[in-house]
Amino acid sequence: MEYSLAVLVKMKPGRCQIARVETTLSITYTMPKLISSNPDVKRVFNRWYRRLDLHEKGHAKLAKNAATKIDRLILAMSPRKSFKQLGKEANELGHVILNQLKMENKVYDKRTQHGCTQGGCLGSYL
Repeated sequence: MEYSLAVLVKMKPGRCQIARVETTLSITYTMPKLISSNPDVKRVFNRWYRRLDLHEKGHAKLAKNAATKIDRLILAMSPRKSFKQLGKEANELGHVILNQLKMENKVYDKRTQHGCTQGGCLGSYL
């Protein structure tokens, strides 16, 4: 996952405020590919793959929620005296949210046993 942030800032003497925020999120899934032509293997793989995909989309949902939270909280920041101070604090806030996302992903993996409770463990199909 990659995040990028675009910010429009309004500046007046002694006052700097964020006017618009747009967080762009890019998600790349690295998923297994089946190379067998055996119909039984294909059937099992396809059943398992759908569940693995479901689990990975859960991670993506957490990331999308974090991007929305970054936009909302940075836009809500009160004015600061300088662009440098505003940028520093906005950046720190973004990093706090991304660190929270790391923890949420760990909790999600623990709760789902890395997708096993969602049917995302191949061993349960064998």
